[in-house]
Amino acid sequence: GQVVEVLEPAPLVPTPAPGGAPLAPPTGATAWVEWTEVGSFAFSGPQDRHYVLDHTHGTLTFGDGVRGMAPPRGENNVRARRYRSGGGTLGNVAADTLTQLQRARPGLASVNNVVPAQGGADGDTLDVLRALGPLQMKAQNRAVSAEDFATLARTSSPRVAQATAQADLSGSLVVTLLPNEEGLRPTVTSTLVDEVRAALAAKMLPLVSAHLVVQGPCYRPIDVTVNAVLERSARVAQVRDQMEDRLAAYFAPLPGPLSPGWSFGAVISAAELATVLAQVDGVAAIDGVALAGDLPTLTLEGPELPCAGALTLEVTRAG
Repeated sequence: GQVVEVLEPAPLVPTPAPGGAPLAPPTGATAWVEWTEVGSFAFSGPQDRHYVLDHTHGTLTFGDGVRGMAPPRGENNVRARRYRSGGGTLGNVAADTLTQLQRARPGLASVNNVVPAQGGADGDTLDVLRALGPLQMKAQNRAVSAEDFATLARTSSPRVAQATAQADLSGSLVVTLLPNEEGLRPTVTSTLVDEVRAALAAKMLPLVSAHLVVQGPCYRPIDVTVNAVLERSARVAQVRDQMEDRLAAYFAPLPGPLSPGWSFGAVISAAELATVLAQVDGVAAIDGVALAGDLPTLTLEGPELPCAGALTLEVTRAG
């Protein structure tokens, strides 16, 4: 995240070196002091070194001396020691695409990104904000119930697409995150886990910290049995390949052209899968679809999200 510092007058009694005596600071001495980002100044007092960052426009807002401390007057007295910027999901460019220098640098002949960019996320839509708003009001920025932990984990970073929380048999509270990353089985990074854990630690009782687990989803393979009527000219191997590709795309956890998107606790319907598979080239009709052997529906549990499992294809010919 960002690290913002403000140039302030040095403390009246600086910290001495080990074994040394306190020394008075020189007249006019200043020091860079790190300030803390908050979502709003609602709970900030006059002595709280807080700032609000507009992640969309990249603007900083400081307190007015009542709600949040006001920084000292002057110029060039605020700096970002570390700052991240990007273009949302459009900034997640593929490898070998950043090859143009904005301005020439002596001794630098070329530039290239050898790995794909990641971590970019778009702002929440109005529908998402409407859904999260009541939950955030209920949580009151404090993690007490499992629902609070899930809500605060979801809103702790734009890189979190979904979150859920449950207590396990050992007494730990397990928070499961779906990262805002494309792919069939997105996995969380250690950086994201640390970011969410730190955000939750600031809003929960200290005793809970030792029992908090933050993890990525458990992907559950969904085995599908399909009874399909194929057109006379259709090749079974090609139909099977297309069905497997369609199932893999359909079970991608984030919404996409071929996926509705999946949430923790979702119900998977064989009837809906039949509609999806009927669109495969060479398929005249779908006579039946079953999940996990013979189930018409399947409910995801706890930290589970779906992924494509084994496909059993039983074929008859049209006409």
